[in-house]
Amino acid sequence: MNPQQNIQIDLLLKVTTLIVCKEGRKNIGTGTGFFFEDAGKMYLITNRHVVVDEKKNFYPDKVVIRLNSNASDLTESKEISYELYAAEKPLWKELSDQVDLVAIEIPKPTDVIFAALNKSNLLPDDVQLGLGEQVLVVGYPKGFYDEVHNLPIVRNASIASAYGVPFRRNPFFLADSSLHPGTSGSPVFTVPKNIQTKKGGGFEIGGAARWYFLGVNSGEFGEMQLNAIWYAYLIVQLLEKK
Repeated sequence: MNPQQNIQIDLLLKVTTLIVCKEGRKNIGTGTGFFFEDAGKMYLITNRHVVVDEKKNFYPDKVVIRLNSNASDLTESKEISYELYAAEKPLWKELSDQVDLVAIEIPKPTDVIFAALNKSNLLPDDVQLGLGEQVLVVGYPKGFYDEVHNLPIVRNASIASAYGVPFRRNPFFLADSSLHPGTSGSPVFTVPKNIQTKKGGGFEIGGAARWYFLGVNSGEFGEMQLNAIWYAYLIVQLLEKK
């Protein structure tokens, strides 16, 4: 049997993409991005420092992504590029230069395999996450991935600070994992399961395993293999910003 024939790609692998940052024709860096759909518009979400980093004099003018184009042959893909500036003005939305998130509005990709997150994927208010709970980080550590089939890598992490509490007044929580550069912009998810812990005590047992989108990895916080994960609700605020 051909292992690629009619393969079913996990949804969490379809929402992410490698981002190659370019200055002119030169590749100057990589990161991770993912798709988010809201109010009929499509966005590519990533960290702010993936598209601009003033402290490092990092100013790409374009990003390139590559998406699978044949469901029965994952070795087939196509590249799509997006300009980051028009008339010297940024084409991305941001909350501030202190929040390491940007949203680039893009045309909905056609003739490719991808999926987009939306508000329904956010963690419900009545679901409780505890310290040490396992989460998944989907991305491209140091640009490493299955480049033959264009599929990202999934890393395990655990929640290392009180979830829902801004860490040191910053709107992110900490995850404990040995992540690497290149996973900047990676979406972070709960591990799929059919038992949910409810706030106030008790459990809910469902049929199909469910997962939720928790936030966006922004790189190492300090030097203790702790990573800042910006809360997912910030994306909703970002997309609502005029």
